[in-house]
Amino acid sequence: MKKILLTMAAAATVFAGCNKNEVGTDAGSGMLRLQVGYAGEYNDKTPDLVPVKSDADDQAFIDTFVISIEKTTGAPYSLECTVAQFNEQYADGILSLSPGSYTVSVSSPGSEKAAWDQPVYGVTKEFTIVEDVLTPLELVCSLTNMMVSVKLSENFKSELSAYSIVITGDYEDGSASLTWSSADVDAESRAGYFAVAPLSVEIQGTRALDGSEARKTYRIEDVAAADHHILNIDAKTTGASQPSISIDYTVNEKPVDIVVPGFEEIPIPDEEPEDPDVPSEDAPELVWDANPTFERWPLAATMDVNLVVNAPGKIAGFKVDIKSETLQSLLESFTMPMDLINDQTVKEFMSSPFIGLPVGDDLSGKTSVEFPLSTLLPMLYGLGPDPGSEHTFTLIVTDEAGQELNQSLVFYMPEE
Repeated sequence: MKKILLTMAAAATVFAGCNKNEVGTDAGSGMLRLQVGYAGEYNDKTPDLVPVKSDADDQAFIDTFVISIEKTTGAPYSLECTVAQFNEQYADGILSLSPGSYTVSVSSPGSEKAAWDQPVYGVTKEFTIVEDVLTPLELVCSLTNMMVSVKLSENFKSELSAYSIVITGDYEDGSASLTWSSADVDAESRAGYFAVAPLSVEIQGTRALDGSEARKTYRIEDVAAADHHILNIDAKTTGASQPSISIDYTVNEKPVDIVVPGFEEIPIPDEEPEDPDVPSEDAPELVWDANPTFERWPLAATMDVNLVVNAPGKIAGFKVDIKSETLQSLLESFTMPMDLINDQTVKEFMSSPFIGLPVGDDLSGKTSVEFPLSTLLPMLYGLGPDPGSEHTFTLIVTDEAGQELNQSLVFYMPEE
């Protein structure tokens, strides 16, 4: 999904459409300029920023987003309207607000916990208006729900005369479910969308050969916003139905095999033996020649920390988790672990001259990359961490086979 930013305007006059509530005003006024958009795709990369007018469908979608602004200090103030209403009513680009603290929320339509064709985007942010100051605010809505799709093998569809796959989200105020079934000719092409919650999967099938029934339930506990759960289901032609379900996440691919019992094994004559398992590629590894056992390492004004990541199976994911009180204010706008391949903001930050790390295509698909921290760590030292404080950098690298490297590097500030 494109990262779309729509510049929106505001004026002091209120027209019909937006719901504005203002009880008194504080002295003076400041100005707010908004940009609103959405970014991200389930289990895919986010392209660079593009002009909003490049795609009429994107424009129409953004127009339906709801904007809510509420003042949290001083005289009460609130405003609520769609992006389309906002654009129509505040046409000069500036919204005049009294000084103070505010919260703004933007969300796309769609409130069902489980529904077809309902990606949901949203963002909430606090901001402050200062008298006689223009405050620009860029709000990029990210995905807040999950997508589920079902892929059935030809064997599964030929072995079973009927099937149903019921996926249920478990929520505090009740459950919500969607059903993929043989009665729906478009079952495999339909994507279901669920609010974030653990999912229960129930597979039921009727075997075409003898009418015998099979049933299996499975639980998906590891869930997060923007996850895409892909259920790849197969059945052996020998008669033993063995659907296997793999779940593809935006963070890590975590394949899970599930056996659906219930069909009697019927041997097939002259069946060819299965090929032996093919050994997997070597897992990713981290090499630090100067510190091969990854002992705690002191910070200094100049450092030579040259790391090499080897991944014979090709790098598919590369994330870095940083735990450092000294760097907290610098990194507070980022979500940990930081994605150096897919997150555009992270890529721009990490590849900047004062950090100088490889990102994006310089990592993706590579079998060996240099990952130097010789610029970042002296910068950390120069910020004056407390003596004895520890600063942990964890590299999380996955290859195309789903194998993972998870290695922590601990640096400390020497005692004075």
